[in-house]
Amino acid sequence: MAARIGPRAQGTDGSDFSHRERVAERYQMSAELKPRMKGVLYAQAACALACLALGLLVRFEYLFLAASLGYFVGISLCYSSLARNNALYIDLYGMSLSFFVVFPMVFELYSSLWSGVIEQFRVQRQAVAVVAILLSGYGMNVAKRLKATWTQKAKSG
Repeated sequence: MAARIGPRAQGTDGSDFSHRERVAERYQMSAELKPRMKGVLYAQAACALACLALGLLVRFEYLFLAASLGYFVGISLCYSSLARNNALYIDLYGMSLSFFVVFPMVFELYSSLWSGVIEQFRVQRQAVAVVAILLSGYGMNVAKRLKATWTQKAKSG
């Protein structure tokens, strides 16, 4: 503990901090990405509710119901992985979004754009599908970066 009064140590001008330990970059990156991932999860929860509402409004549209199920499973997996830096749950989150959200929403966009039939809530369905695809892509990108920081080995030396 440093004394507040008395003589100062000789030979120090304040530039002798290079020997001190620093926080590793992977921990800094993890601390920066976790709040971003939580924000993505909240946006995905809102999108899941929109998918659920559209799925129930439009004669049990199974693609939107599958997307809302995929969102809820993925959100619960990812949220539980953030507390313990669990890379397996992050992988399962990415797979859940891929299979249950992105693929059904791409199929929904394809079928609604090229069918030529005017359906009920067509514009809303297309808008929710585009938002779901974009949110899933961004969430998977952040999850990939988080997994890379969690599985990174410490540099020796």
